Amino acid sequence: TWIPEAGREALLRRLIQIAGERVAQAHGEALDLAQGTLRQWQLEWIEHLLKTKQTTGAQAAIEAMRNDRLGGEDARRSLGDTLASLEIRAASQGGRLDALLDRYRQDPDQAPARETALSTAAELRKAGDAAAARRLLDFVYTREIDQRNLSAVNFLGLAEVRLESGDAPGAMALLRRMNLDSCSELARVLPATALAQAPHAMVGTGEPLEWLVRVRIVLFIELSCAAPGSTATW
Repeated sequence: TWIPEAGREALLRRLIQIAGERVAQAHGEALDLAQGTLRQWQLEWIEHLLKTKQTTGAQAAIEAMRNDRLGGEDARRSLGDTLASLEIRAASQGGRLDALLDRYRQDPDQAPARETALSTAAELRKAGDAAAARRLLDFVYTREIDQRNLSAVNFLGLAEVRLESGDAPGAMALLRRMNLDSCSELARVLPATALAQAPHAMVGTGEPLEWLVRVRIVLFIELSCAAPGSTATW
């Protein structure tokens, strides 16, 4: 944003203080506007804490926003995805991502929406934390498959995570689990010609697969779709 790095922390603290005072004094439509401004600066504060590696402070600020009654239930719901993404990034930064994912598994209602998790994984990867991005993607695609969302996109996304982790047999096991009766969907999601001719194309997690592995996946799918009763070899 427009705030200079020098003195950024002090300025953000002051802006939050001013925004809080305006919330306390406002009424009606002015109150809604004041609350929105306060939330904006609170989110900016959390981003600053994450950027400066003040992980404990970021986690505390996220929890405070989640428990705040500012704006009522509708406001908290609208912030849900944003706070979930920040929570995941803070957990990754603090070495607590696995514990957070375990919590999501135990209480699925706390887990972020699919698109929120996927976009957060992209942010983690962009920030240089590819390992955390893979763990998050593994959670997302595994959850989708366990919930019987057997779209080819989920199998292919999880297979790519396995390949990126060096687990080619695990990737192949996932491909074999795909519902190969849905060849029309596979053709739409993963066009063989495009995949074979564009080694650096992005699939699933957004990370390029090694070219030969891509071609072999294409051949496996084409053979399986052409002869569902046969066993394609890897």
